[in-house]
Amino acid sequence: MKFGQYIRIVAGFLSLIPCLLSTAIEARDLDHSDQDRLAILNAARPSPSDKFVVKDLIKDHGYAYLCGLIEGTTGLRRTDGKIAVYQFILRKESGHWQATNMAESADADGQALAIGTTDSSDNVDCTLDGHQVTGAEIQAIYKRGN
Repeated sequence: MKFGQYIRIVAGFLSLIPCLLSTAIEARDLDHSDQDRLAILNAARPSPSDKFVVKDLIKDHGYAYLCGLIEGTTGLRRTDGKIAVYQFILRKESGHWQATNMAESADADGQALAIGTTDSSDNVDCTLDGHQVTGAEIQAIYKRGN
């Protein structure tokens, strides 16, 4: 292979890097020392024994967005054999967080609403219309749903 061809191939691969990086979505979570973190999780929690596997959690003033999996006493909640994914929009009213589930269909237990499913807890889609929810969008999403 000629040196010029090698350079063109390498340049082609390098030109793809920004495309790959822009589509990578990282999980976000509030700092565990944040006073509102536990209150937000408790407001969205279907039952006291359930625990969240947080995949995305952001707060913007009196609003928050939570995406995650729910682990009950028998393991991760499932819908049709797949891991159920939950999304909540929350609003702080009179010092207390109130959760609104963004889903439309009940999960296998009928106790919480799953917005979707995944085959792996490592591959959870918490995007909205293909992008991460921003702090500026949370209030608009909440108002649209209420």
